[in-house]
Amino acid sequence: MSGAVAMHAHEYVHFLHNASTTAGQAYLLSNLMLLRVMAGGCDDQGYFLGMDSMPEEGRNSLRYVAAVMCEQLGATFARELQDCKDVSNWECSPPDISEYDGIPSVVATFSARNGRNESRSQSVNIGLGFITEGIAYEVDREIRHLNGMAESELDSETRIFPYLAYRVLIRSWSGRDLDAHDRIAIGVAALASQFSGRLLVTICGELKNTARSLDSVLAMANKSCLDESKQVLALLRKQRDDLSKGDVIWTAMGEYMRLAEAGVQLRQNSSAPEFAFLSRTMSSEEFRNCIGGMLDCLVIQSKPGKLLEMYWIGPGQIAKDDRSMSLPWRSSIGDAFQSAPYYRRRLRCFHRSFN
Repeated sequence: MSGAVAMHAHEYVHFLHNASTTAGQAYLLSNLMLLRVMAGGCDDQGYFLGMDSMPEEGRNSLRYVAAVMCEQLGATFARELQDCKDVSNWECSPPDISEYDGIPSVVATFSARNGRNESRSQSVNIGLGFITEGIAYEVDREIRHLNGMAESELDSETRIFPYLAYRVLIRSWSGRDLDAHDRIAIGVAALASQFSGRLLVTICGELKNTARSLDSVLAMANKSCLDESKQVLALLRKQRDDLSKGDVIWTAMGEYMRLAEAGVQLRQNSSAPEFAFLSRTMSSEEFRNCIGGMLDCLVIQSKPGKLLEMYWIGPGQIAKDDRSMSLPWRSSIGDAFQSAPYYRRRLRCFHRSFN
């Protein structure tokens, strides 16, 4: 059962990052802005008719939002390096920082050797996707270690990018030998910004170029982002202003805002609730009780016979069970799960076509 706890903790960490960090909330805001822009290219049935159906202003807006989302999310796959299986020969370049149209971009170039001793490299954008995967894997790994798994087995069969590559990057950019708790804390602090790759560069640069303690650097980073968090929440609330009061989407946005505000409060009480999973070994029931005090989370779990089990865990800010869940959550869950991968693929195509 310890493996199940580690796996569920890994996924719950992603949920925490999406719901309670500025980076996650800002990425949702960008998704909402994208839908508004794309509506200008849809027919009266809601079908998107393509870029040619949009006026120039709409195409420019779509280009801009797509670029913002690509930089916010960053990369979670490095095709050129997938045959490089020995993490000990992986290296990471210093960050390449640039800005265009007011959008910050952070790129890291990873290099390694494959099984034929051939050199390979790939440049990737660093953002929410890369950082949350790195943190979630560190939490997952530490839980398995707490439960007695041998150090030599912890990374067996683990995909290097993004999971182990996160460790390579932190070591390279910070110039310090840091442990798992440090890497988790650094990543969580970076997610306090809507462009988390940029804040990660700042944090690591302070660690590399000064003698300041990690706690001091992270406190500085968190303090610098307080206004940014307030601005993102305010913009999310504004998305509701021109909706018809009482309709499905208006109600759903109100419920999401309660979840987002509860997430902010959670991190005000504890800047890194992820560490609760590492305080001791936990049974499945203890893990469930632990997350039950954090945020409302809808769990969708596959069962034998191609069945799905759906249930809520949490303090009840949004829902306590399926019966108390409002219509917007009921009707939109399937669409949300199906559309997310679609938008991620299409956004990269949009972004490439404009550059």
